[in-house]
Amino acid sequence: MDARRASGLTQEALSGLVDRPQSYLGKIETYQRRLDALELFDLIRALEISPSQFANKAAAAVVPRPGARRSKRTDG
Repeated sequence: MDARRASGLTQEALSGLVDRPQSYLGKIETYQRRLDALELFDLIRALEISPSQFANKAAAAVVPRPGARRSKRTDG
């Protein structure tokens, strides 16, 4: 998690702030576990960044897959 590293926190330190075991963060950072909205909000708050800062950094980190197509949005 780049946000964790940028904040200068170890997995152990951040896991203590959100009252979870270190393995919880390890699984999140290695894509073995997904977050729900409340868990994400707890992590953002513990990292002392705004949700919009997190969203902007996450959007910038997304790398499109070669050949991937965007789905067309339909209304109705």
